[in-house]
Amino acid sequence: ETTCLSSIWRTDEKIKEFYDIHGRVDEYKELNPGEVTYYDGIVYVDLSKIKPMIAMPFHPSNTYTIEELND
Repeated sequence: ETTCLSSIWRTDEKIKEFYDIHGRVDEYKELNPGEVTYYDGIVYVDLSKIKPMIAMPFHPSNTYTIEELND
């Protein structure tokens, strides 16, 4: 629900498992930063703190966590 022009994520076993589950094993590619890399900026996100959500119509702020929907 927001704009993201580009993002690069390091792949891991979870990503590989996703490709396997969806029958796309041959499309999996390992992505890692090079030995020397330069970025304009880096945003660190603790993905373990992100809760699954659902977005409702009309505005990106109109969201609910799955926990809220199950209550």
